[in-house]
Amino acid sequence: MDEAERPTSQREAPRPSWARRRRRGLILAAIIAVSLALVSCAGYRVVPPDALVSPVRIYVIDYGKHASLVLPGGPMGLVEFSWGDWNYFALGNKGLGAGLEALFASQGSTMLRRDFPPIHDAAGWFADGRAERVLTLEVDADPAMRLYESLAERHRAGLETALTHPDGSVFVKDPAPYGMFNNSNHELARWLRQMGCRVSGYTIWAKFSVDPPGKVIDPPGR
Repeated sequence: MDEAERPTSQREAPRPSWARRRRRGLILAAIIAVSLALVSCAGYRVVPPDALVSPVRIYVIDYGKHASLVLPGGPMGLVEFSWGDWNYFALGNKGLGAGLEALFASQGSTMLRRDFPPIHDAAGWFADGRAERVLTLEVDADPAMRLYESLAERHRAGLETALTHPDGSVFVKDPAPYGMFNNSNHELARWLRQMGCRVSGYTIWAKFSVDPPGKVIDPPGR
């Protein structure tokens, strides 16, 4: 019997396409991710190093979903470094599908560098309306400089792939794998540890706190 003559009830249902199966898999992964996020909502607690020999001030900018590190250095005085998924972070594809792909099927990571002059008041950190809060703390100059040089070299290695955003952020492709359990906030926690900070806790989202003498800078008026 031809397919056209076969009763509707006996016809085989069309098999789900690869894209549909992939979408279902991502939805399932999202459910798992949300469950894990609820479990890991305590966040990262940062304890600054003590007995500093030559202190310098560093900053952690909390953007909500991700955070970045600001170190002294570069031609303008301060340098922001951050790391993330290339498609989501650098190309700006931030829909639900792109977010799930970044967490569970990332096609590559990116390193961001942005140079800017020193900021002397709280309002300056929130001028572009993106930051939710800023942590400030002191570390020794030597490990801070070593980390700066390491991150700067890592960024230079990818300059052939550079993508510059209007705010001066320069994104380059990075070889390190990105995923749910190795995202921008986990990378930032590693950077802080390299400068002698004690970092405890765990989180998928950007949720950092700092012990005294570190401080939190909130947007003016909050």
